Formats: sequence, C-alpha cells, structure tokens
Amino acid sequence: ATNETIQTESTAKMKGVSCGLWIWSRARRLAITVAMVAHFLVSVKDAGKDNNNDSPTNGKNIISNEQVCSSLISGTIANTWEKLSPDILKASYWPKEFSSNVNFTHWIDDLFFKYYHIHQLRRSSLYPADPAATKELLRIISNRINYLNNETSSFHPPLHILVTGGSVTLGTKCGTNPVGIPAPGGKEFWVNTPCTWASRLQNLFNEALFKNKSVVKVTNIAAGGASSEIAKVVLEYQLMTEEVKKVQPHVVIWSHAPNDAQESDMNAIFYTHLPGFVNAARNLNLCDEQLPMVIMLEDFYGYEDYSRVNMLSGYLSKLSSWYGLMNVNQANVINHELWSNYDNSTRISYILGSEFELHSGMGNHVGVAWTLFFNFFVGIYGLVHGWFIGGRHSCFFDAIEILGAI
Repeated sequence: ATNETIQTESTAKMKGVSCGLWIWSRARRLAITVAMVAHFLVSVKDAGKDNNNDSPTNGKNIISNEQVCSSLISGTIANTWEKLSPDILKASYWPKEFSSNVNFTHWIDDLFFKYYHIHQLRRSSLYPADPAATKELLRIISNRINYLNNETSSFHPPLHILVTGGSVTLGTKCGTNPVGIPAPGGKEFWVNTPCTWASRLQNLFNEALFKNKSVVKVTNIAAGGASSEIAKVVLEYQLMTEEVKKVQPHVVIWSHAPNDAQESDMNAIFYTHLPGFVNAARNLNLCDEQLPMVIMLEDFYGYEDYSRVNMLSGYLSKLSSWYGLMNVNQANVINHELWSNYDNSTRISYILGSEFELHSGMGNHVGVAWTLFFNFFVGIYGLVHGWFIGGRHSCFFDAIEILGAI
C-alpha cells in the first residue's frame, strides 16, 4: 500500500511538472509572437516617415547605408519587394528613349506582374549564397557607398560582377520584341549592348536600389559558342582585356547552359569542365577565402532536347550542393507557361520577346535580370533583416562588424 501511495504521488508530481513546462512553453511562444508583431508595426510606421539622410551634400544627393538598409527591413520579403517594384520597373525601361512609349512600358509591366511575380521568382532559388560571402559583398557595398558620399575618403571600387557565357549571354537577338521597338542603328542582334541581361542587372542595382549611384559594375565577357571548357581556360589564363584584368571580380556568374547542353560528352561536362570552371573562378582571388562568389545561372534557352536540359540541370544542382555555390534557375520561373503554350506563338513571343528558339528576345533578357536581382535581394535581405530583428539596428558596416564578432 505504501509503495502504491509513493508511486501515485510521484506520478502526480511528474504530471504537474509536465503541465508547468507546457504552460511556460506556451507563454514564451506568445511573448515572442507579441514582440515580433510589435516590431513589425513599428517598422511599418517608421517606413512612412521622411528620411532626413537624403539631404544634398556639396550640391549632390547622397545615399546612406541606413537608407539602403531601411528599404530592406520594413516588413516581409514580399512587402519590401513590392515597395521596390516601381523603381525596378523604371530601371527596366530600356531603351530609355522608349520609356514614354505606352505599348512598351505596358508590356514590361505586364511581364513583371503576370510572369515574374514574387511567388514565381521564388521557383528560381535552388541554392542560396553562402552567408559569409554575402557578408563580404555587403562590406564592399558599404565601403563604396561611404566613398561616393565622401570622395575625399579612401577610394573603394564598385562591387564587380563578372559574367561568362555564350552567344545568348552576349546578347544575340536580345532586342527582338513584340511591341515594335526598333534596334538602334538597324543592328539586328544588339550584341553586348545595354539590351543584354548583364547590363540590365547593373541598371537594377544602381537605379532601383542605389539611387543612380555607381555602386555595382557588371562586366560581360561572354563569347559566341563558349562552353564551360572554354570559360575555364579564359579565367585560368586571364584571356580578357587589360581593363577587366585590373579589377578582381567579387562575383562570377556562370551562364553556359545553352552550349554545355549541346556538348557530345556530358560526362566530361560533369566530371571535368564544370568543376574546372568553379576552381578557375575561385582562383581569381587566391587571397580571399569567401570571394569571388560563384553563381551558377540556368536561364531559359529554346533547346528542344529536353533530356539533355534536365541532365544538365541535375549536374548543376549536384555541383552547387557539393561546392556550396549559389544556384539560380530562371527557366523555372517561366517553363510552365512556355511549355503549356508551346503551340501558341503569340503567347511565346509575348513572354520571351521572340519565337521559341535558342536565342531569346528582350522579354527573356529582362526576366533573367529580374531573377538574378531577386536572388541577390533575398540574400542581402536575409542578413540585414536578421541583424535588425536581433536588436542590431545599425546597418551594413556596423552590422557586418557585429556579425564578424559572433
């Protein structure tokens, strides 16, 4: 009887402890939720206030690190992206002389909201960038902004993005469009002009995010027919202009999917050429463990041997996982629309700016730029927003210093 009494009392005590732990856990969750909601409401309220950091200095409008940060911490990713949308669209109206053309601007707007909405752009994010590398990019951006605001300080170069690829990336037929915008000078292909997605990406950074300041520089060294094998040699032996060689890239974007998918030996692509490219890109700066950040971009290309396209996608996924690379698949954003409307040439032309072919038109180049910009934005937002939520209200340089101490 005594044993039974002791066992009963012990069980009752354990139940009491369990109940108390459950209540404490619920109370803690409620407190955290209330704190997050309160922070969000304060952020939204503060976002509507005038920012005095945009005052002219020496006759120039300046942009501060705090201004850039504030645009990345007011609400969710979706809310912040929506807030940036007008500036993103304005930066996408190229050629600039047609920015008042209603047909042109309506087409760009329609592409953005109908085919590149944020829920569709999320499909492109296969592997995120390494947070440590993203931190270094933020440091470079912060130093560049500080220099532009005070040019008597030490010189800091723009964030340098180096793009490698084939004729698609070079811009072959990047000017074709369904709204009658003519090619400048009568040139059909618009090769290596502001029409390419690489140039458009630079515009998105500098115009949409940095108020027309030269914070980011994108260099396009794509060449017609270039595969990963060729790109590896170009990077390894620095087969580029002296101007490009002078500035070490902080980011290298691989964009050779259209040519690699047509290589005869796919095993060589996987086991030799792709790893060789990654190593050559990383060796561009032997003294930096984090940079250059290497990004594997798979954009849409109208190559109809889909078994090879899928095989290459798998290779890129495995490689990105093994090497810790950022992997962006722009084709994922629009594939469902293109393949479900394969026989609808009007719809295809509206999305791509051209027919279903290897060299897509203006619509696809605009879309690639949006997709890459979105993935950079998500990576930066994640770090900056994380610092802010954690009570670290200083942005960019100060936040980076704090993170470095963790």
